[in-house]
Amino acid sequence: MKRLWTSLPNFVDCEKFHPSADLQEKQACRRTLGLPEEAFVVGCVAAVKKNHKRVDHLIREFARIPSSPFLVVAGARTDETDELLALAESLIPGRYRILTDCGRDQMPGIYRAMDVFALASLFEMMPIALLEALASGLPCLTHSHPVMTWMTGAGGLGLDMSREGGLAASIQGITPEWMRVHSAHARERAVKTFSPDAVIPQYVAYYRKVLEA
Repeated sequence: MKRLWTSLPNFVDCEKFHPSADLQEKQACRRTLGLPEEAFVVGCVAAVKKNHKRVDHLIREFARIPSSPFLVVAGARTDETDELLALAESLIPGRYRILTDCGRDQMPGIYRAMDVFALASLFEMMPIALLEALASGLPCLTHSHPVMTWMTGAGGLGLDMSREGGLAASIQGITPEWMRVHSAHARERAVKTFSPDAVIPQYVAYYRKVLEA
């Protein structure tokens, strides 16, 4: 059978989205956002809602972890946001910050304020936030969905986000060495596979193929 479709990835600006140069830059980003400078910060960039993005699952998983990690969620406000703010305040008071409707120019600094990126959705088409996190050198924790595990490659961990306690256990199991290795792989994955230099030639070649057909 003749193949009548193809797939090409989105790309991410790896110059705009990049890891913190050092601890001082990371702490400066945190001060700007009102985050604790010395905390271990797990972040998520997604619409602040339960449906699909499952921010409620993130909050409940954090409630399973002893007091040290800090959760930051940045995304568009929805009709579920106030409910999620109340849930976070009841379960993890003092250990979270939910940032709504942030400007596009704020996003690189938000990623650089994080240590790890976590996305609780059980399926995705190709989330730009995951690409931006990879480019920012963040190890990524996602559901073991084929698209997200392909996107992340060796830059993170795919787990069963539908299982209660799975994300909490994964966060508690993170070590400095795991962070070092997966941060490097995350950045490498973004640059080699999803940078404009990697993706745009694929689009040009495909359009050329279409025109020559």
